[in-house]
Amino acid sequence: MYFDNTSIGTSTNNKGAFEIKQREGISSALVVSFLGYEKVVIDTYDSNEFYDILLNESIDSLDEIVISTNDGMPREIKLEQFRKQFLGFSKFAKSCKILNEYDVILRYKKSSKELIATAKSPIIIQNEELQYLVCFDIKSFVIEYNFV
Repeated sequence: MYFDNTSIGTSTNNKGAFEIKQREGISSALVVSFLGYEKVVIDTYDSNEFYDILLNESIDSLDEIVISTNDGMPREIKLEQFRKQFLGFSKFAKSCKILNEYDVILRYKKSSKELIATAKSPIIIQNEELQYLVCFDIKSFVIEYNFV
């Protein structure tokens, strides 16, 4: 669970219960998500209310299939390129860490010279320098290479 476009979030306990306080001035929707289920967005969240939230299984969800292929770029290099371009180059960007890199799907397309990144679930970014944790729902991220 997290407030959309903020670094405020939490996880459930082993029974699915959670508590999240809405800070003054935050008017973002509360996003409830879990891998393999449709996300629920609560636009008017009140931290004084009790919510019983049921997630529906995603119809788009398929059993995981792993296809091993050599697309011309090792995963370590693709991941390094993704980190640099997605997180940035500043001092603060260098203190960021993606906590669930295993959820990032990276594919290099030789024909168009593009590195395409998607993610199975929102990626979790921790910034030690600025002391924040943020979830980012990445649908598609493309790095275009222009080799001369």
